Amino acid sequence: CDDLGNINRVQLPDGATWEFTHDAMSRLRQSIDPSGGVWQRCYDQYGRLNETIDPSGVRAYQHHNTQAQEITIGDAHASSIIQLDVWGRQIRETLPDGSETRIRYDRAGRPVEYTDPAGGSTRIDRDPAGRPTRIRRPSGASLRYDYDSCGRVAGIRNELGFRTTLNYNQDSQLIEEIWPTGEKGWTRYDPCGRVVARFSPGAGSYRWVYDKTGRVIETRDPRNGLRRFRYDPAGQLTAAVAGNGGVTRYTYDLNGRAVTVTDPLGAVSHHVFDPMDRCLSTTNPLGATTTWGYDPAGRLIRSVDADGHVVETSYDQAGLETTTTIDGATFSHITRNAAARQVQVEDHSNPDHPVTHVLTYDPRGLLQQHARGDHTTCWTHDVDGWTTSITTPNGAATAYQRDPAGNITQVTHPGLATATLERDQKGRLTRA
Repeated sequence: CDDLGNINRVQLPDGATWEFTHDAMSRLRQSIDPSGGVWQRCYDQYGRLNETIDPSGVRAYQHHNTQAQEITIGDAHASSIIQLDVWGRQIRETLPDGSETRIRYDRAGRPVEYTDPAGGSTRIDRDPAGRPTRIRRPSGASLRYDYDSCGRVAGIRNELGFRTTLNYNQDSQLIEEIWPTGEKGWTRYDPCGRVVARFSPGAGSYRWVYDKTGRVIETRDPRNGLRRFRYDPAGQLTAAVAGNGGVTRYTYDLNGRAVTVTDPLGAVSHHVFDPMDRCLSTTNPLGATTTWGYDPAGRLIRSVDADGHVVETSYDQAGLETTTTIDGATFSHITRNAAARQVQVEDHSNPDHPVTHVLTYDPRGLLQQHARGDHTTCWTHDVDGWTTSITTPNGAATAYQRDPAGNITQVTHPGLATATLERDQKGRLTRA
């Protein structure tokens, strides 16, 4: 530690070290990771974090304008402006494309309304204790909650009006769910509050057994049957025994990274890690090795498979993927336009016939259009964000109808037929 008690050096079990530098106000200014990467943090005159710089030089910033009650956050790619109220709560965010999200609060400072970039409003009704009693989506469909005398959620009524009942034990642990169909699910606990058994209608029963330190040593479920687990004194999993008796074994290095995995037939896979716990190579039981390389900030920049094929990836100043090459030949190139909500992908997977894909999104981030040369596929969405139609390049539009809960009830295709779907009160498909 330094003279002010700030930790300035940490040595890991394998000898690797982290080093930290603090300013006179004990604010973390710089971190040097075990691989030598330097991470920097900058502050404004009021001590507020306003910039971070990763080891590869990628910067992210947040600039405070106290007079305007605004915070501008961004990177080399785009920026957003957050508007605060007089109490410092976020009330509006202006996104790179100019669209806005808004938050409204009640007199107690609790959020009661969210307005998305498309103008859709989600409202939260609360009881006098501040607990949500109703959540109304932009379409008007509502989820309702009621509570017992202890303040626990006792029931959830979905958008169709069907109620799920929740029951608890004296320790306020959920022990029973009664679905709208009348089916019941249950959960059992041991004296330490750990789940030891659970039943879900249609899925069957699941059971867990723990050792004295709380580690799972046995599970039983309908899919995998009985499985057992063994640990070393450090709490690391050393063996997993499948229901058929097959044993998978694990060994670890001093930092707790799994360096060998031995399957039930005795075949061994080996893993090598760098000081930042990133996997550098994996050798499978047949001796084939795949290697990976990273930039100083930990982004994958190179992989070489067992056949010697090299995949390399480059990134822009914001740390976003731009170009991918395979064996030196360009495979894809990505450009982004945050203001237009577009992503352009130059696809060179077929070098003789490269294709440019342009993906356009709506203000909510939902895919709206995929243009590929003269071929365009379009999507429409309702105010809740559910897909309502897909129009293919030949003009055929598939339409989707949904119930208030968002479940698809009808699919119509002009060249085919109309499919009608029926569901039970739980929303499970019962008939088509």
